[in-house]
Amino acid sequence: MNNQQPAQSVDLESMLELNNIYFMEVSARRWNSNPEDQEDPPDRTTQSLQVLQNIDEQKMAIRGRLTVKTPQALLIADAVAIYKLKEEDGTNDDAAPQEVEPSAESLRIFAENEGVPAIFPFLREAIHSSARKISVKAPVLRTLRRGHVELKSP
Repeated sequence: MNNQQPAQSVDLESMLELNNIYFMEVSARRWNSNPEDQEDPPDRTTQSLQVLQNIDEQKMAIRGRLTVKTPQALLIADAVAIYKLKEEDGTNDDAAPQEVEPSAESLRIFAENEGVPAIFPFLREAIHSSARKISVKAPVLRTLRRGHVELKSP
């Protein structure tokens, strides 16, 4: 995956494997905890998921930031899934490594089918447990399954 080749449709699922998932942020705050709050609590629970991708020659990161606003609290979970190139099996030692630049469509499909479904259970659990830690009702968030995620450009 390098920047010198023209973008092309590639099967990233066959090229990449999940290497790690870690959190960037987990936070929970009651609406009345800060007297300087400018935002009013919502009447009903809302949720927003932002997804970012970062790619270089050896790995891809899919980052998801889930913000949940309940009538009682603001809950945030932000996690990253790191995918690395699969190791070559060594059967063709003379072959040069394949360098490709995935198309925007390939990146979107990979994020929808692999990245977001991999990190969402971590985000959901972090939201639930952080709500319980500040003694507010934990929101029930939907389950995301492979093939049921649709990303849109901002």
